[in-house]
Amino acid sequence: MKYYEITRKTNINGIVPPGLNGKNVKNKEDFFDNDKCGPDRFYDKLYEFDYLVPIEFGDGRQDKPSKAIYDYHLWFGEEPWGGWFAPVSNCFKKVLEKFNLGEHRFYPAWVLFKKQRHEYSVLQLLYNSYEKYIDFDLTVFNNLDSFRDIEGRQFTTKPFLSVQEVKHYAKANWGSGVNWNYERIVMKPEFRDIDFVTFFKFGDIVSERLKNTIEEAGLTGIEFKELPIPIEFSDEI
Repeated sequence: MKYYEITRKTNINGIVPPGLNGKNVKNKEDFFDNDKCGPDRFYDKLYEFDYLVPIEFGDGRQDKPSKAIYDYHLWFGEEPWGGWFAPVSNCFKKVLEKFNLGEHRFYPAWVLFKKQRHEYSVLQLLYNSYEKYIDFDLTVFNNLDSFRDIEGRQFTTKPFLSVQEVKHYAKANWGSGVNWNYERIVMKPEFRDIDFVTFFKFGDIVSERLKNTIEEAGLTGIEFKELPIPIEFSDEI
């Protein structure tokens, strides 16, 4: 089983896909800037994102009308904070519901485009849910930064018992809490059941079977990238 990073497509027919802005969401102050959710917990209620508006990326483009909307967008402008949230179309949601996304929740949302409301959802994934699947006995870390750069340090590798232990050690010995990476990542066999997860240092990753289904469905605004190192499984080693 291969895994891929899933990201917003950076260019569609010469145009950067717009981001979605929550500036017109009703009562957004009740749940945009508060402590009702976080990286490891969901909102306390099933809030509605009514409504989001497409905004062009780049200085001076905020008032230009968007030429299209897509199945997968990033935020641009006002957005909820404290957790991982992705606006997705109803078509994308139907595809995702057929797969195992791990710990997640969908919140109802609408996008106003060309004076019409389009049904969307805001997907929330819990940040650290992947960690319980790491086989720390076989996984090895190094002191490269997020860009896999050594930045003049002497290259070293080391196993750890948890991601928190990696962060503490990196801060104390490698110069900064972000100066670490995976030298080898090995997951427990049950991780094969997971199809979509946010994976620190890798970004948002999807299984090959979900990638293939997204491509076959013709969902828009999405591209995939190879991971910098492959994900392995302990029962294959």
